[in-house]
Amino acid sequence: MAIDSERIAENVIRKAASIDASIVIFWYEIPSGRGAFANQLREQFLDSTAVVFELKATDLFANANALQSDVTRVISECRAEIESMEAPIGKLAIVVLSKSKFHLPLVSSPADLPNWYPGIGGTCVNVPIVDLSWSADGNLKSPEVDSNAISMLLYDFNAIASALMKREHNANPQSSNAFIQAINDFSDLEKSNFKFTMAVFLERVEASQSKLSRIGYTANAHYSTGIPSTLAR
Repeated sequence: MAIDSERIAENVIRKAASIDASIVIFWYEIPSGRGAFANQLREQFLDSTAVVFELKATDLFANANALQSDVTRVISECRAEIESMEAPIGKLAIVVLSKSKFHLPLVSSPADLPNWYPGIGGTCVNVPIVDLSWSADGNLKSPEVDSNAISMLLYDFNAIASALMKREHNANPQSSNAFIQAINDFSDLEKSNFKFTMAVFLERVEASQSKLSRIGYTANAHYSTGIPSTLAR
């Protein structure tokens, strides 16, 4: 689902503040309208130590062995924006807008800072890379969030998980011993001295699932159907 520039900016600023690093790169996949989105994002960052980099070179971030030089190159290409910031910068966030997904492992990379970099130029720093395409968060009531789609996906995920548990239990009944023990140990039903067997548990799960609708489904929908709360966690 598309996330607007304001939400992305909020995520970048919040996540950057929680990361112990002088520079953080945030990757965001945007297949179309990248130029317009970049300008909108820059407006959001006017009072922040964050810059936007539109990825156009196909050789950047294509090889894990070249990651260090790629990060250093991106920092150098953002020189004008960085030098225009009021010193000390403290922490810099670089948002890389790309047409494609981030295919490399999400790791931190060392980067040799150019001498012109304010305060810490000429040093080598560790630069974490965060993929916002999969980690941006926000209020579920945000206009860009399709709550019905999320409800249906949660419903389907729960149904698939239940079917896989049943298949595994039928093939190897002993494999579920630790799972059902955990359910019995931590569920609210322990107070009434009730203990599930895996077969009874699966029957209860299937019965409760059949009473629910994909539209409006939530992870805690099983609370009212007799399923222990640990299933929804």
